[in-house]
Amino acid sequence: MTDLTLSRAEPTERKTNPGPLAAMFRWVYRRYVTARAANELAALDDRMLADLGLSRSQISGAVRSARFR
Repeated sequence: MTDLTLSRAEPTERKTNPGPLAAMFRWVYRRYVTARAANELAALDDRMLADLGLSRSQISGAVRSARFR
């Protein structure tokens, strides 16, 4: 029989630029997540929004702020 030893591989650091295509996909994904969050908040009634400390006019700003990410 042979003993098998597993070692933990250290992650390699990425020092390369991911490129414009990856940046575009990241941008599209962020827009999708932001739109989805805005739609979910818009589906709530005014009382539930008030419980979160928001009004309808604050929804778009709330999904873009770092506080709600």
